[in-house]
Amino acid sequence: MSAPDSAKSPSFPSLRRLAIAGIALIGGLQTLSTAQTNRPTGRGGPAPVVSALDLNQDGKIDAAEIGKAAQSLAALDKNRDGKLTQDEYRRGAATVTPQPVTQQPAAPPPSPAPVPPPKDAVGQPNILIIVADDLGWNGVGFHSASVTTPNLNRLAAEGMELRRFYTYPVCSPARAALLTGMFPLRYNIADALPPTHPGLPAGVPTLPETLRAAGYQTSLIGKWHIGSGRLPAQCGFDHFYGFLGPQIDYFQHTGPRGTPDWQRDGKAITETGYSTDLLADETVRQITNRDPARPFFIELAFNAPHVPLAAPDDLTKKHGTGDTGLYQAVIEGLDTAIGKVLASIDAQGLRDRTLVVFFSDNGAGRRFSDSAPFKSGKDTVYEGGIHTPCVLRWPGRLPAGSKNDHPLCVQDFFPTLTAAAGLTKSPSACDGSNQWPAIASGKTSARDPILIASHDSALIDGTWKLIAWENGGCSLYDLAKDPGENTDLSKSAPETTARLKAAHDKLRRDLPPAPAKQPHPGTRRN
Repeated sequence: MSAPDSAKSPSFPSLRRLAIAGIALIGGLQTLSTAQTNRPTGRGGPAPVVSALDLNQDGKIDAAEIGKAAQSLAALDKNRDGKLTQDEYRRGAATVTPQPVTQQPAAPPPSPAPVPPPKDAVGQPNILIIVADDLGWNGVGFHSASVTTPNLNRLAAEGMELRRFYTYPVCSPARAALLTGMFPLRYNIADALPPTHPGLPAGVPTLPETLRAAGYQTSLIGKWHIGSGRLPAQCGFDHFYGFLGPQIDYFQHTGPRGTPDWQRDGKAITETGYSTDLLADETVRQITNRDPARPFFIELAFNAPHVPLAAPDDLTKKHGTGDTGLYQAVIEGLDTAIGKVLASIDAQGLRDRTLVVFFSDNGAGRRFSDSAPFKSGKDTVYEGGIHTPCVLRWPGRLPAGSKNDHPLCVQDFFPTLTAAAGLTKSPSACDGSNQWPAIASGKTSARDPILIASHDSALIDGTWKLIAWENGGCSLYDLAKDPGENTDLSKSAPETTARLKAAHDKLRRDLPPAPAKQPHPGTRRN
């Protein structure tokens, strides 16, 4: 979703200039400057303001109010060049009724009213998916007081926390499952992919392709890491800004071998800045400059808090530079960036029409964060490796502050989000399934078992979990009683073990074996 041409849809700065140039149409305005509006004029108190512009009657004209005026004036700009001609001005002047100027009371102004929703496309929600990289269960403040995430805490308070969300042990399979709704092992994806891996085959339907066909503007901002054969532009993304590989230096924007890996729509670019902030800023630009007649789909895939960890000086001074402190510094930077993006949604009046999804691609490396009460971490199918934080927010559709224990996995998002968007045509082939009815109802309901197929595999069926080890053995856990997976019940509950093993083998039957485990050169698995 690249910035629209100003000839088609003026950018916010162009609209602001348009508002200033044609503001006499509204009448009675002495000045647009907030500082001048609030400045005392002699002994009589503050200068009067135009009530038509001062939407919340607080004695100030802020950017949102200017934007609202600009939207009205843009209708007079018949040739869409971002300017008002004399003819356009004369034709429009007759249709505009000047608003009376009112003197503001001396009492404190009321709290600002919400920004009115713009005349965007209705019926289909905007969809924003925010993906953290290697953020474990205790990497959010609503699970652990040791980390600073006020914006994510607020998101959870305003939305629904999915308490049983499952993903994959490492990055690439999680991202492939998100985009395709399929078991990534179908495409020989079980590990963090090297640059030579072809990734997703041509012709495999993707979530952004499906949404784009339904009229959505689509953007991937941040990390790709699903091979080098089929790139974001071939997978349904109108716009890509970020990096292709497994990790980057937060300040230098270089990959594991020290080579630059930063681009915009297929062209390498050189920029300065902290990657977390740059990705947030680009997302804000895409939201601000969107085509308001169409909904948007944005996948914002941060590299935080993946290694090699680095943070701005103010955060390292606050948290320290040891493994744990630096991890927490990077998380706070991530949270601040997410807060900036969420604020832009509010500033555009889109909160009630935007479904926000937040999750982590896999668990944390054990060097940086424990996963208590869960066992182990990244690169395993224990709960600490595949059970990550997940929050959905859609005001009016999902109850605020709710917690849902219905099991859901990353490959369910394709059919689930298209259902939430009201698309009647389901993906033709999907290993995931539509779980929107259970999410929307807020209730745990029966569903097919979840399979996380990697080198080792995990099958989750209700509160039971079977791990099928690559060496042929099995372990069984009752997660309701033993979330830490401390007691293997495979021998003491043979019937349950046999039932789950049969279900596992049926799902795994037509999948290829996992390729040999070969870490990408230069990456650190923890």
